[in-house]
Amino acid sequence: DVEVVLGYTLFLRSARGVTATPEGREFLTRAARIVADFDLLIEDARSNRQSSDQKLRVGVSPATLEGFFNRPAALLLKRRPDICLTISGVPSDRGMDLLKRGDIDLLFAPMETLQRESDLTIDPVHNVSMQLFARKDHPIAEIKHPTIDDMRPYKFVTSDLYEIFGAQIRDFLDEDGGDVTDKIHVINNFSIIMEVVAQTDCLSVVSGNYASSQSFRERFFLIDLDFFDPMEFGMARLSKWLPSRSAS
Repeated sequence: DVEVVLGYTLFLRSARGVTATPEGREFLTRAARIVADFDLLIEDARSNRQSSDQKLRVGVSPATLEGFFNRPAALLLKRRPDICLTISGVPSDRGMDLLKRGDIDLLFAPMETLQRESDLTIDPVHNVSMQLFARKDHPIAEIKHPTIDDMRPYKFVTSDLYEIFGAQIRDFLDEDGGDVTDKIHVINNFSIIMEVVAQTDCLSVVSGNYASSQSFRERFFLIDLDFFDPMEFGMARLSKWLPSRSAS
């Protein structure tokens, strides 16, 4: 059958046996290399699969939601001590790029962001409420019922100018005119964002879940203002790839 496809003879057949033609020897040599490479590919894939089954790489977008994973991450590692966990706060566009390249296994992001892509398997996770916060002795804490106008004198800190919360803050500041980037610090790490807010008059955004923790309440206060609508949060993976055991 192979000879028919190729259009030439691979073997000389006689009563004394079968021998390869010169063309057949060249074909068999290359075929043997291909088979050996395939065997090596299978072995490497098995080895890599074992390694990937022990790793779980998670992207969180926006990074301001990293605090949402404090308790779930601890519970996961308590139940699955065999897993090596990596959680990274990323801008939404970079998170999507990392997921498509296979550099992360799962991406947690607003459903609005995830549903723009067609090749993802998406599971809704939680509705997240977001609130503005400031340091405990911030001047705005003295205002009993603060308004949006009361926030205008202060700069904001966000993890991304163009993610869902950063975009709302940007639009709000656009009403003042001028260059919005002069009024917003962009820091893609929630721990650093919290420290900046703790040491300055800057305002930022936190999930209601994390804001209820005692450690947060000791340093910060929530601004009593409905600035953000509740957000549906989801988890996505690439549809074309089977998830690793750790991601499952």
